Amino acid sequence: MPKFELKEAILLLAIGQGVFLALVLFLLKRGSTLANRLLSILILTLSFYLFTIFVFWTGLIRSWPHFIMTGTLVLPLIPPLFYLYLRALMGYKVSRGAYLHFLPFLVQAVYWAPFYFSSVPFKVALVTGQIEPAMYSKLIGNFFEYAQFSQHAIYVAVIWIGTGVRYHSNLDGITRNWLTWVKRYFTFYAFVFVVGDLSYKLFDFGLPDYVYFYSIALFLYLVGYYGYYQQHVVFTGLQVIKPKYSYSTLTSEDSTELFAKLVAIMEGEKPYLNYNLKLKDMADRLQLSVHHLSRVVNENSGHNFSDFINAYRVKEARKILEDPDKMDQKMLAVAFDSGFGNKVSFYKSFKKFEGSSPVEYRGRIQGQKAVS
Repeated sequence: MPKFELKEAILLLAIGQGVFLALVLFLLKRGSTLANRLLSILILTLSFYLFTIFVFWTGLIRSWPHFIMTGTLVLPLIPPLFYLYLRALMGYKVSRGAYLHFLPFLVQAVYWAPFYFSSVPFKVALVTGQIEPAMYSKLIGNFFEYAQFSQHAIYVAVIWIGTGVRYHSNLDGITRNWLTWVKRYFTFYAFVFVVGDLSYKLFDFGLPDYVYFYSIALFLYLVGYYGYYQQHVVFTGLQVIKPKYSYSTLTSEDSTELFAKLVAIMEGEKPYLNYNLKLKDMADRLQLSVHHLSRVVNENSGHNFSDFINAYRVKEARKILEDPDKMDQKMLAVAFDSGFGNKVSFYKSFKKFEGSSPVEYRGRIQGQKAVS
């Protein structure tokens, strides 16, 4: 009689949800098709691995012995699938060289093929210790285990380096947040796998196996959560926001229209009052690359983005300096209230656009009011 308790139920629910999500994502036409299909394959791989654990925990392995060691076989697929999915999420295609990521899986599959195609009695006898494996088989088995530890550790570095901020400037905020979350999850997953198994192998103690298995189930549950409650994240948000205009097709009419939208945002919402406002922030808002927005600003204002923003800040500072109720306000306070981060940049920009310092400008305004 198969054993079925709470821990088995947790795995079974995660497996069922994973298979469902994998099918939905694979057939999905919205967003980045490549990214969604890679995520689908990743989820299906994780679900299959959990299924092999479920088969062992419930005792069904006695009825389905062909699943013996199949979970170990798919482990080398997980790190490269995470990496390729994240790269696809940023808009990169899978090159021919990308298939080299799966070389560790292929090597292990070829080596273990005779075992997987062997008879059921032989598999059971070998796994239960009735047959002693050859010494070289033990050594190679240990080698593969340490290779998996190394692979997971290496991919943590590869993923954080290969999907850094400079590689995803065209992503919308939702997708960037999702990408960061997936990277952090993989780091957690790899830590649990490496530290948990390696500590057992070297010191005969460590994290219980179920911590690792449940960490995989957690990923499947969270993807399901986002897919159900925040569909824009998983099913519509997983896409690269391509620049609406390529450099060659950004006509003067397009540039003028985009600049008008930018000006409307500046005058209506006053984002320039945030001293930390960056070109990328406004590019994301307009769904443009930073290069295209820079071009739009240059063509229509004659300034670079920094001067364009500072011109609005200087205009705001003039209003404050001309306000009779604020004649005693300190210049540093005027700078901050205008969106400048410090007094030096405030004075420099004010002098550039007004031809005088803020103090001189205020003095001139006070003099004019005294005469009148």
